[in-house]
Amino acid sequence: MNILHINYGNKIPFQINGNTITFNQIYSVNCQERQSDTQKIVNLFINENIISEIPNGQYIANIIIPPKRFFLDENYQIQEFDFDINSLTLLLWAI
Repeated sequence: MNILHINYGNKIPFQINGNTITFNQIYSVNCQERQSDTQKIVNLFINENIISEIPNGQYIANIIIPPKRFFLDENYQIQEFDFDINSLTLLLWAI
């Protein structure tokens, strides 16, 4: 996973467990469930210690989830590559 610190200062603590990123032990994003045929960007905000995806408050993180990838197998059938948490980009903002 690419982790980029956008600005100087303390960042929100986060944990990665499988395909899920949990912020401040409160708000979790299952990145595999969010992945689709197009790139997805999950924007996270904090307002009075409440983390949400509603743009109300200060940016704390952006998760950039790349689109699903496919390949043709030996029988020329379209198959989907397994989800890879390392393909994500996590942008962290100072809080």
